[in-house]
Amino acid sequence: MEEENILISLFSGGISSFIATNWLVNNNNPSKLRILFFDTKIEDDDTYRFLKESEELFDNKIEIITEGRNP
Repeated sequence: MEEENILISLFSGGISSFIATNWLVNNNNPSKLRILFFDTKIEDDDTYRFLKESEELFDNKIEIITEGRNP
């Protein structure tokens, strides 16, 4: 049995990680892509808006990882 490769994108909510993630979405099988956002709980509201809009554009869920603490 052949092993499936899963791609992981660490999405910061900034333009550079958006471009990298967008490239992965457009050049690979999106069902094999996991998009992760590590929430510091002190992000600007615009970052969360951008995450939602990016999620719609990527047509892929962005997984938000947080442990409840903030800096």
